[in-house]
Amino acid sequence: MTSLDIVFENLMKEIGENKKGARARKYPIPLMKIDRSGMIKLLTLETLIFEWKSAKELLNDSIFETYIYLSDWRCLSMRLLRYYRQGLLQRKKVGHCYKYKLSIKGEDRLYYLWNKFNLLSPPPDWELKGRIGEIQYQLARARGKLAIQMLKDSLTKRIEQTQRLIFC
Repeated sequence: MTSLDIVFENLMKEIGENKKGARARKYPIPLMKIDRSGMIKLLTLETLIFEWKSAKELLNDSIFETYIYLSDWRCLSMRLLRYYRQGLLQRKKVGHCYKYKLSIKGEDRLYYLWNKFNLLSPPPDWELKGRIGEIQYQLARARGKLAIQMLKDSLTKRIEQTQRLIFC
């Protein structure tokens, strides 16, 4: 038994999947790698605000290069499909791939996530943090302006839709 086998066996015991058979996982996912906070959803929805993008185009984006859990094209395309089924994204087929863009419900969810992570206001004592504090301040201001613009656009779209329904 090699040292790699011992490490793998200890990891299986930590996760609690030391079962044998068809239901046992061959490659366990460490629980600390799973993001349940919504930060991955926030990053994905932020990149799809204004333009149509496919999964491969998103994978080439510099934001997704730094994250290990978004490294695979299929993982990202399945994530986009789940968001589409939840109603957060619009989808259209171009050639052999699908392109996605943020929907009205996705804008609402993005606004909720911005509020949840407190990203619309600069962090406290940002002046004392140097260059990082300045960047966080500028990002918070840009997100605030973007949120106001998104709210205005969604209100005008909803007003137009209700007027169409009333006058039809």
